[in-house]
Amino acid sequence: FDRFCFADGTAEWDVMITLPEEDTPRAYTQAASLLICTEKQFLDMHTNVGMVCASAGIQDKQDSTCEATPIDVGVKTRIPRANLDGLKFFLLRVCPSITLAEEARYIAEVKYTYLNGKNEHLSCDKIEFPKIYMFLTGLWFLTSALWFTSWVIHTTSQPAVLLHKIMSALPVMQVLRALITALMWNRVSETGVEHKWQGVCQILATSFYKGVLFAVLLALAKGWGVLRWEVPVGERRTLIFCFIWIVVASFTYELFEGLFLFMLVFIVIIVLRLVFTSIAYNYQILLVQYSIMDELQRPPLEVATCLELIKIYSGFRGVMGLYVFAFVLLQVVQSLVVEYQRQHLYPAASEAIDWALVIAVGWLFRSRRLPIPVTMPVSIGEK
Repeated sequence: FDRFCFADGTAEWDVMITLPEEDTPRAYTQAASLLICTEKQFLDMHTNVGMVCASAGIQDKQDSTCEATPIDVGVKTRIPRANLDGLKFFLLRVCPSITLAEEARYIAEVKYTYLNGKNEHLSCDKIEFPKIYMFLTGLWFLTSALWFTSWVIHTTSQPAVLLHKIMSALPVMQVLRALITALMWNRVSETGVEHKWQGVCQILATSFYKGVLFAVLLALAKGWGVLRWEVPVGERRTLIFCFIWIVVASFTYELFEGLFLFMLVFIVIIVLRLVFTSIAYNYQILLVQYSIMDELQRPPLEVATCLELIKIYSGFRGVMGLYVFAFVLLQVVQSLVVEYQRQHLYPAASEAIDWALVIAVGWLFRSRRLPIPVTMPVSIGEK
C-alpha cells in the first residue's frame, strides 16, 4: 500500500482490520500482519504469489523473507519501527485460517507516519527537493534580470520586437514554477501532507512552460522576427497547435504519473522534427544568399549581416542537437542506474539542461545593435 526511502528513519502505523459479519462468518477468523520488505523481497512476493500466506513470508529463500508483524483482527494495533534504512515497501497480509471456497473480504484502515531524522517527512530520495527548487528560483530570477537588462540596454537603439517579449516569458515562468514547486516540497517536508491543489498548480506551471518553450523554439527555427517580420496563417496555426498539444500532453503525463508517456513522446518528436527541418531549411537558404551576395559584390554591411545570421542558425542547430542528446542520455541513465539516496540528482540535472538551453538560445537571439537602419526593416531576401 505504500513505500518510503529511509535514512536512519522511524515509522509508525495504526492498523485496524475488520471482517464484514454479513459476508464472512466468525468461524473463518483471519490471520493478518504488516510486512516490511526491501525491493528484492517485494518483487519476490509478486513472483511467488502462492507463498504469500506462508507463516514466514517466502520460505524457499531466507533473504526473501519480509519482516512480518502480527495484527489482531478487530483490534486497533500500533506498530512502531526505528533505525530504518533504504527503500522499504509496506504490505498488509490478510490470510484465512482455513481454506475458503471464495476469497474472503476484509476492511482495513491504516494511518502511518514516516520520519527521516526528527522532523523530516520527505523520503530520502526527495529530501533535497526544497533546497534544489529554492536555488532554481534564485537562478531563474537572476537569469530573468540579465535578460531584461540586455533588453533595456538595446531598447534605445532599436524597438523591442514581439519575439523578444515572448522569449521573456520563459525565465519569468520558470521563476514562478520553481517557486511553486519549492513551496510545495517545503510544506510536505514540514507536515508530511501534500495537498492536491498544490500538485495541480505545479503541473500546470510546468505544462505551460513546456508549451511556451517548444513554441518559441519552433518560431525561432522558422525565422520569425529574425529572417522575416510576418508569419503566414498556416505557420501561425502550427505554432498554436504546437503550444496546445505540448501543454495537454505534459499535463496529462504528469497528472496521471506517466500513463500518457507515449502521447507526450510522440508529440515532442513531431515538434522537434519541425524545429530541425526549419533550421536546416533556413540555414541552406542563408548559405545560398551569402554566395550570391559575394558574387554580386554587395555592400560589406549586407554580407556581414548575412554571415552573422548563418552563424546564429549554425549555433542554433548545434544547441538543439546537444539538448536532445543530453535529455535522452539523462533518461537512459535514470532508467539503468537506480540509487534512491541520489534520486534528486535526476530532476536537478533535467532543470540544468533546460536552463542551459534557455541561456544558449537567449544568447544566440539576444538583442544587439542592428547593422541596418531600424526605421526600415529589410528582409535578408529583399534586394
